[in-house]
Parts: sequence; C-alpha cells; structure tokens
Amino acid sequence: MDTRITSQSGVTIVEVQGKLDTTNAHTFQAQMLKAIDDGSAKVLIDCTNLGYVSSAGLRSILAAGKKTKALGGKVLLCNPNAMVREVLEITGLAPMFPSFSSREEAIAAF
Repeated sequence: MDTRITSQSGVTIVEVQGKLDTTNAHTFQAQMLKAIDDGSAKVLIDCTNLGYVSSAGLRSILAAGKKTKALGGKVLLCNPNAMVREVLEITGLAPMFPSFSSREEAIAAF
C-alpha cells in the first residue's frame, strides 16, 4: 500500500493505492491521524487505486472518522470500487463514510 497526502480547498486528501489490510493498517492509521493533527478535520480518502480493504483497514478509517468527528469534521470517500463499497455496506459503515463518484463532488459535500 502506498499513500499520498495532499490538500485542496481546505480538505486533506489521502490517496490510497494497493491493499489496506493487517500488514499496513497501523501505518495508514498513523498517517491519517497525523494528517488530521497537522491539517484539517475534513478528510477525503481517494479510493481510485484502492483494490482491497480488510477489517483492520476499516478500523483505521473508523479511527480517523472518530477523530474528525470530535473536531467537527468528517471523512468522505471518492471512487471506491464495488468490493470496498460492499464491505462498507455489509459492516454498516456506509452511512458514516459517504462515497462520491469524483473528488470534486466529494470536496463540494464538505
């Protein structure tokens, strides 16, 4: 898994590439929480190149969601593939992390 963190219009954008699973979820979570501490409580996870997310990966996203909520912000997703959407729906997390079909659409939703 590779991540790239940037900012656009006051939104912290986290691009994830590869698999988000037990081997890297802790690192991903640490990167997310640091980005929130350093920047904005508005976080967009760009899932365009995210091929797989495990329960450990979901927990790291959930930790970021809880932190942003405590700061008055939120975490949104854009471009999740069918598997990622299905995992969010099955776990009941889809309402907590709304998904959008484009980065621009998600940024506008903040």
